[in-house]
Amino acid sequence: MTLKTSRLDDLMPAMYDRLRRLAAAKLAAERTDHTIQPTALVHEVYLRFLHGNRHSWPSRYEFLTAAAESMRRILVDSARRRNRQKRRGQYSHVAFDDALMVVVEKCDYLLLELEDALAMLENIAPDKAEIVKLRYFLGLSYREIAETLGLSLSTVIRRWNFARAWLLRQIRTVCVT
Repeated sequence: MTLKTSRLDDLMPAMYDRLRRLAAAKLAAERTDHTIQPTALVHEVYLRFLHGNRHSWPSRYEFLTAAAESMRRILVDSARRRNRQKRRGQYSHVAFDDALMVVVEKCDYLLLELEDALAMLENIAPDKAEIVKLRYFLGLSYREIAETLGLSLSTVIRRWNFARAWLLRQIRTVCVT
């Protein structure tokens, strides 16, 4: 899946539609009153890559992973800014479906809690955290993750189920009202 050229100026136009769909999926899991649009999120990723002096990637997969990680950080930064501007309120109930999609009404802290929980998971089980990033943040199927990481489908599903349950426990511990 390697592109002939992996320069940012060539990757962005080639991957723009996929990045925009990825951004839309990320924003769909956010608060309903979020002000950023998918196109703006993709453009912010591009600007971060430019200013971060990251201009090439060895593969599409690595580019998409870096873009998904950048989107996640942009949304986390946005949530932190909102939370600094107002006092901490009550936590909302958190529900996860099979893809770990979060359905929350006006819970600015959930994204921050997910970020913290994912960081803890990376420390104790980096292989499982990688599967979460690929599934939740990049939107890959189990089969695509298995092919990407060179694992069996059953191993990916088993590790995903563990990671999802672990993250849910961490977030429920913090978000209980």
